Amino acid sequence: MAIERSAHATWEGDLRSGAGRFDVGSGAIGGQEVTFASRFEEPGGKTSPEELIAAAHATCVSMALANGLAQAGTPPTRLDTNAVATLDKQGDGFRITSMRLSIRGEVDGLDEERRIATAVEAIKLGACHYLAKPANTDDIEAAFGRAEGDVSVSVSNRPTS
Repeated sequence: MAIERSAHATWEGDLRSGAGRFDVGSGAIGGQEVTFASRFEEPGGKTSPEELIAAAHATCVSMALANGLAQAGTPPTRLDTNAVATLDKQGDGFRITSMRLSIRGEVDGLDEERRIATAVEAIKLGACHYLAKPANTDDIEAAFGRAEGDVSVSVSNRPTS
């Protein structure tokens, strides 16, 4: 069963002096502002795509680990997961170069060997483990090559990098 979630972003102006806003389809996050400074300098109370990816990854791993622990007969009382996404310059652009996870949990009856094995499996199975850009160069060029007005393009999950 495929599950789809949606988001919408609008950017106005150039990269350095412009600003963008995004909303998520569920309505849980709306009207959040993103700027060059919030992504590449100091956040100033705003977020960045990398911060959102880190939040999604921490949540996904926590959920997968909770499931794995429960299936192993040792459901957690509490899991606290921190994720740190590192954005760094590579070549002519920027990319996430690492995602560091730190997990602390309250789990009764779990020995060291099973805890490590369960955590590794949860990280492998997490839905956020695979993050692909949902477009390729041809799809992007096709979208921008269309007539003026609203541009809508449907692309498959093919990574560009």
